[in-house]
Amino acid sequence: AGVPSYVGNVVALISACGTVLYLSVAKRLRPRCDIRFYIFLQFFIASWWLLGIMTVSGEHFTLSSDPHVGLWGWVTPRLDRLATEVWLVLICNVGGIVGYIAAMKYFEPLVISCCQNVNPILSSIFSVMLGVDPPPTPLAVFGDAIVFGGTYMVISSEAKKTEVTDVKEVARDRGYTVENKETRTLLDDKER
Repeated sequence: AGVPSYVGNVVALISACGTVLYLSVAKRLRPRCDIRFYIFLQFFIASWWLLGIMTVSGEHFTLSSDPHVGLWGWVTPRLDRLATEVWLVLICNVGGIVGYIAAMKYFEPLVISCCQNVNPILSSIFSVMLGVDPPPTPLAVFGDAIVFGGTYMVISSEAKKTEVTDVKEVARDRGYTVENKETRTLLDDKER
């Protein structure tokens, strides 16, 4: 009746390859531009990709603010959709996408991609717990276990890497001086 559950895992695997490519580019591009511009650029490009996919797949839409089929339907104020909009904006976009972009400062793109691969599995678990999906098949559980295992291996191998940072340069850039391995605030003390 429906699509086999392993199709979702295959799609997740294919998207993971694209995500690693995206995150590798983003890791190099992000330090060179403002975060607001970067987020705008990301959503702008994603919107055009989505519009292209909708056109190719034959999805019915109009260039209106109709809340059901309009491309600008999201601007139509409706109280029944307010909680969903707030959830999507604050939790999914700010907490998710911006969180991943911020984490790129500290982790390699592969680690972030692996963490993103766990998201569909967690969504499946939540949907079963809420009663909107049937329990996964043994094949799906096996595939999910492989994804979890791979994620664990990538994160644990990344945790073994260490990086030594000389904080003296950062302290000097922020107006501190380093003398005899102690950091003192000069600018704040002189102004008082």
